Amino acid sequence: MTREDMTQEAYDAMLSDIMEILIEKGLKSTTMDSVAASLKMSKRTLYEIFSSKTNMIDEAVAAFNKRMDRESQKVFANSRNLVEGIIRTFKVKRDFISRVNVNYFRDMDFLFPEARKASDESQKDSENWMIGILKRGVKEGYFNSDINFEVQVKMQSIQIESLKRMEEFFPPGLTIIDVYDNINLSFIRGLSTHKGLDAINETIEELDREFHEEYYTMKKNEVDFEIWKRRIYTTKEQKLVYQ
Repeated sequence: MTREDMTQEAYDAMLSDIMEILIEKGLKSTTMDSVAASLKMSKRTLYEIFSSKTNMIDEAVAAFNKRMDRESQKVFANSRNLVEGIIRTFKVKRDFISRVNVNYFRDMDFLFPEARKASDESQKDSENWMIGILKRGVKEGYFNSDINFEVQVKMQSIQIESLKRMEEFFPPGLTIIDVYDNINLSFIRGLSTHKGLDAINETIEELDREFHEEYYTMKKNEVDFEIWKRRIYTTKEQKLVYQ
């Protein structure tokens, strides 16, 4: 079986499955043998679809970046207001940050330049999108007008990019999710008018309610609940999303 033998839907599903392996194991530690076993196919078939491990990783990461962008924009579009939309896009990326192997980004930096390039391009697109949304927020009264949004967004991106590569240096009791939440909420609060701050607080209260509803729903299934906890809770304590 080659790539040409697969439908786009089947290929996209395969890339999604591969990405889950990369997120769990990191890029360097993922082998073609382990991927083939997880996908229940022969290693030979995997090599008929991808010319190399690097090709597989480049394809999976590029597809993942596009999927994350689509999901973020969908979440934003379905939000009640601009501020809620921004916070919910942070939450989409929070799920990824909470699950990713600590070596994932360092592996990309040193071993997979094309994957890093694709991620950088996706990040630049996200920054430009955020700048446009923040300027729109000024017109709607959520954000102050005397702010250089280009600088603020770039500084936030630098902080997040540094965060992704520093988890092993955190002191005991501090987790990557603690820092991620603090960076993002400090970022948006620092830009906000009184109207914007009210919208932030309302959104956090709504996320809190959603958390509790999801908690009791997931708890009915013990296996799913354990998976869910690893995504939502920090390693330090049982902590509500964005509390």
